[in-house]
Amino acid sequence: MRLKNLTQVTAMGLSLTLAAAPAAPLSTGRVIGTAVSAGNFQLNERTMPGSGSVPDGAVLATQGAGSMLHLDGGVRLELAPHSRGQVYQNRLVLEAGEAATEGAYRIDSGELRVQAASGARSAVGYAADGRLQVSANSGAVRVSHRSGLLLAQVMPGHSVLFAPRAGGATNAMSLVGTVEKRENGLFLTDETAGITVKLQGGELDKFVGKKVRIAGKTDDQAPRLDGIAATVVVDRVQPAGSAAKKKTGVAAGAAGGVAAGAAGLSTTAIVVGGIAVAGAVTGTSVAVNRSGRSAPAPPPSGGFGPTTISQ
Repeated sequence: MRLKNLTQVTAMGLSLTLAAAPAAPLSTGRVIGTAVSAGNFQLNERTMPGSGSVPDGAVLATQGAGSMLHLDGGVRLELAPHSRGQVYQNRLVLEAGEAATEGAYRIDSGELRVQAASGARSAVGYAADGRLQVSANSGAVRVSHRSGLLLAQVMPGHSVLFAPRAGGATNAMSLVGTVEKRENGLFLTDETAGITVKLQGGELDKFVGKKVRIAGKTDDQAPRLDGIAATVVVDRVQPAGSAAKKKTGVAAGAAGGVAAGAAGLSTTAIVVGGIAVAGAVTGTSVAVNRSGRSAPAPPPSGGFGPTTISQ
């Protein structure tokens, strides 16, 4: 082909330059760590063959093999095979699959915020029925609503399931525990969520020292107390395990069980801030190794790896 003028020459040179130019960078964001895997993974929709630098805010999706991320500050983050999330310096927004962390790092899922304590090892993932399962392998893990309301304190060796919006209004509460009298009022620590609330309502004194199920709403205007998740205005109470309704100044009932049942959960589930919460049987702890195969993990006191959630 003969090029007849300078315009043609210039156009041809430009097209060749564009064809030879390297692909655009993954992101202009600051690099916050490195991801490694025994297989390919997607980073901002680009296939990465085994490893790559991770910019702040990058979307990482694993395929047949999991991926280990080493983030600045010493945090380790694992994504199981077939998982996806947006990675930031201080949090992961989990969109699918499972993730495990070692260190003080947060995992977000919709309305929920899962914060592991410093040095803690935890796992977060979607169960087969769509609920979010949070497991603490070592160290306490706090689960909060995006509003700041503490929903659960998951202790080492335990797992808790959360069904967002399944329990009703965002201030709805239904808890089970023993009523305790303190110098500054009545309190109850829920057996599933591990949180303590202050109780308000008529004729609650008769239940001191007894295990009950209470239902009510949070009082958002009440002063904050150290170590107390919320103040609950109780409108229903009954001895736990009893179907009999108590005709007292505080109406009886098991509203929490009804709400949980409507959500497809066991009636033993509770409701915290409108989120249905249920205890889960902790599965076999496995390491999400980078080959994508499951392997037995060490006891909770050693090793790093999430609880199997998809079983």
